[in-house]
Amino acid sequence: MGVGCLHQGLGLVDALNVPENVFLGRELRTKALGVIPQLDHGRMRERTIELLARFGVDLPRLNDAVVRLSGGQRQTVAISRLLLQDVRLVIMDEPTAALGVDEGRRVLELVRNMRARGISVIVISHNLEHVFQLADRIAVMKNGRLVGVVETAATTRDAVVRMITFGEMH
Repeated sequence: MGVGCLHQGLGLVDALNVPENVFLGRELRTKALGVIPQLDHGRMRERTIELLARFGVDLPRLNDAVVRLSGGQRQTVAISRLLLQDVRLVIMDEPTAALGVDEGRRVLELVRNMRARGISVIVISHNLEHVFQLADRIAVMKNGRLVGVVETAATTRDAVVRMITFGEMH
């Protein structure tokens, strides 16, 4: 249906490289000698490079096992796997949690690139700085209840903190 979800756990296989993780479960195949089925590693690598370039991402070590990549690079691989599915809406749960400042900034830039390409993004986050950088609208939930939805440009951090803290619109 065009909806992709990026969980905090990412769901990557540490021993596989970047293209193998991007195509995990949707591997491209070819036939050796016209009859023996095998994975088409070359085509998966080419498609991964194209996908990353389309969203302005540079991962220099595509052939390394993802366990060797940084947290932000791993996050990018997981996002790339979603983008391979031609999604129109991506739901991201704490996409910058446990990332350093620079890596978090790169993930935020990737989210901006997705938006610029017409992909809607729902970001679930406790990081108000990132929320205010990315969101057109902010929805606050408390104890499983929707407190309210505000336009980012028409609110302040203090107002959102009050919504979070007291569970009511001010």
